[in-house]
Amino acid sequence: MKHKKYKLDSSSPVKKMGSAKETKKIKEYYLSFFDKEKETPKTLQDKMLKVLIADGWREPDGVKPYWTFKKNKMIEYFDRAFPKHKRSILNARLNELMKVAVIEKSVKYKTKPYLIKGRCWDSRVKQIESTLEDKTVEELCTNVIMGNDPVRKARFITDNGTQGRVDK
Repeated sequence: MKHKKYKLDSSSPVKKMGSAKETKKIKEYYLSFFDKEKETPKTLQDKMLKVLIADGWREPDGVKPYWTFKKNKMIEYFDRAFPKHKRSILNARLNELMKVAVIEKSVKYKTKPYLIKGRCWDSRVKQIESTLEDKTVEELCTNVIMGNDPVRKARFITDNGTQGRVDK
């Protein structure tokens, strides 16, 4: 198991942030602990919802001028947003969101079943967890040191642990 070798400049795991370059380097170091973490269906759904929110897809029928898709076009849209994922996976995640009424088919136009936000949209959006990239350096450090994964803790200790000098 090879890891990128990042070393922190100071002996303390979290130091006051200096320049943006320094902060980026420290954040990359902590993100390297989560490289092997698998993406769950819930995290992909969270990302899909975040993309829709960021692009302004939120209004149901008749509230404001809004833009929306039919299901096929929505899958194409997600295919462009997530090129690493297969369309079948994106379709499955979209079906799961439709099954729990986060996204629903519009009943306003029966011949054109557009997708709109469903009755469970607001509660599901509140449950969206922040991704690792959105977290601050302090939150990442806390996840590494105080988290449940002993492998991350051991790696952190071997990377940054040195013998302390005893004053005589």
